[in-house]
Amino acid sequence: MREFLDNLLNQHDNIQHRTIVRWLWRLFFGGILALILLFVGLSFTDLPSVEELENPKTNLASQVFAVDGSVLGRYYTE
Repeated sequence: MREFLDNLLNQHDNIQHRTIVRWLWRLFFGGILALILLFVGLSFTDLPSVEELENPKTNLASQVFAVDGSVLGRYYTE
């Protein structure tokens, strides 16, 4: 009788263990799928080209402001 009860309890624990493991695998693969969809979604947005990133328009890059908020000067290369 004791063996029967132990076996019955072990089967219940085994089913719970399998359920938890299945949910963890679903979360893992769901996270990977979410990352893939994020990168695919970002690839269709209006991102700057590599050339624009390498050679930004710097004439607006650096401005020096006075205490009153007026622009004292701009620093950039042409």
